Amino acid sequence: MRAMSSGSHVICDGRMPYMPYVPCMAWLLLALLFTGCSDRYTCPDPIGPIVRDDCDVYQTRYEALKVELGVTFAGVGIGLDVGDDAIRDPSELLQVLKLQTMALCRDYNACRLDPRAYRARREAMDARYAAIVAVSEQLRAADDRATRRQLVSALVEILRAPIDVQGDAPNPTGKRSSPFRQVTSMWIGGAHQPPMPAELPEATPALAWWQPIAVRGAARTGSTRIFLRFRGPVAADDFAYAILPDGTEARCPVRPDGPRAHDVERAVQGRATCDFEIEAPPEAGRLTVDYRPGLTGERHRLGSVPLDRRARLAEAWLAYLPSPIREEPIDHERPWLVVHLAEKRDGHVTMRCAHEGQPVGGPVRARADSRRVAGLHRFHLPLPISLPRGNGVVELPGDLNPTQAAGRWSCRISALGAPVRTVEFTLTEGGLPVGASPPTSGVAPGWWPLAPLQ
Repeated sequence: MRAMSSGSHVICDGRMPYMPYVPCMAWLLLALLFTGCSDRYTCPDPIGPIVRDDCDVYQTRYEALKVELGVTFAGVGIGLDVGDDAIRDPSELLQVLKLQTMALCRDYNACRLDPRAYRARREAMDARYAAIVAVSEQLRAADDRATRRQLVSALVEILRAPIDVQGDAPNPTGKRSSPFRQVTSMWIGGAHQPPMPAELPEATPALAWWQPIAVRGAARTGSTRIFLRFRGPVAADDFAYAILPDGTEARCPVRPDGPRAHDVERAVQGRATCDFEIEAPPEAGRLTVDYRPGLTGERHRLGSVPLDRRARLAEAWLAYLPSPIREEPIDHERPWLVVHLAEKRDGHVTMRCAHEGQPVGGPVRARADSRRVAGLHRFHLPLPISLPRGNGVVELPGDLNPTQAAGRWSCRISALGAPVRTVEFTLTEGGLPVGASPPTSGVAPGWWPLAPLQ
C-alpha cells in the first residue's frame, strides 16, 4: 500500500486505500476503537481456553465513529453522488461494519471461532476502522469539491469492501456465520415465513415494510425519508412510488439486494428510499405505494398502509428467525414478538410470557431497531420456543418444541419494570399463529400479523 498527501490531495494504491497519517485529534477515537475488557473462559475441545471479549464495547465504538463521520459530513456540506448512490449519511454503511464486528466477537465468545482465526479477523476489522478515521480527517480538511468527491468515494469503498482474511483456520464446530443477519431484520429465508400474495402482476414484488423518518443532518435538515422494503422479483430498472395522504408523490429507484455467498437466505430482496421536502412524516392518514417493473413498464398499486402512530402501537407481529441467529446451516427457527413502543432503550424493555396460564421461562430483554418512527421504536422479543428444521433435529435446551408450545400465550411487556402492553395469541402445533391467512393485497410483510393491518 502507498499513500502520499499534498495539501488536501491524496494518491493511494493497494488493497486498503487511504491509510495515511492519523492527526492527533483522532488518536483518542482510535484508542477507544482498539481497547476493551475481557475475561477467561474454557471452550469445549478442540478450542480450549480463550479470553472472552466485551462485545458491548463495539456499540460505543460505533457511536463514537458515527459522531466523528457525522460532524465531518456536516462540516463540509457533503451531498455527493457516488456511483449509483447519493451519499449524504454514512451511518447505514457504518452500521453494517458494526454488525460484522459484533457478530465476529459473539461467535468467538460462543466458541465458534478459534483464537487464531479471531485475531486475524479482528486485525482486519481494526485496520478498517483506522482507515475510516484517517479518511474522515482528510475529508474534514479538504477545500474543494473534486477532492471531497474523491475522498467520499474512498470512504464508501472502505465501508463496502468485504473483510478478506487469508488463511483463516477452519471452524471446528462445522458451522458458518452470517454476520449480516440480525434479530431486527426481516428475514425471508425461513420455513415459517408468511406466504406471498396469491396474485401479483408480472415481475412485481410485494411491499414487505415501510419506515418514514425525519432526516436529521446538515445536508437535508427539514426533509422526510421513507424507506421501502420488498419481497419478490426485483430488478435494477424498477421504480417504486410513495404517495402521501395529501397526494404528494415521490418516484424512487429500486435497489436489488444481490446474493451474498455467506448468507444466501438473506433479508428482503429489494429496497427503495423516497425523499420528500417536508419537515416530518405525516402522523395521520395512509401511505400508498405503487410499483413499476422495468420489464413491463406498467405501474401497479401494491396497497396502502397506516401512518398513524396509534396504528403502529396497536400492531403486533411474530417474526421467525434462525436460532442461533447467525449460525449456518440452520437447524432451528425461533419466533420473536415484534411491537412498537415509545421507549428509547432496549435495556429498559423486558417481557414475561405465560403458556396456558403457566409462566414459561424468566424475563427476556428486548432488542430495538436503531431507527425511531413517529416517536416510536420497534422492539423484538424472543419467545422460549424452537422449531426444528429437518428430521432428527430436536428443540434447543430450555425451549418448548412446537407441540409443547401449541395453545394460548399471554406475553406481558414492561418498561423499567412497569407493564406497558400485553399481547395474547394462540399457536398451532406447527408453531404458527392461529388464524394466520395469506395476504390479500400487495402488502405482505415477512412477519405474521397478530392483529390485522388497519
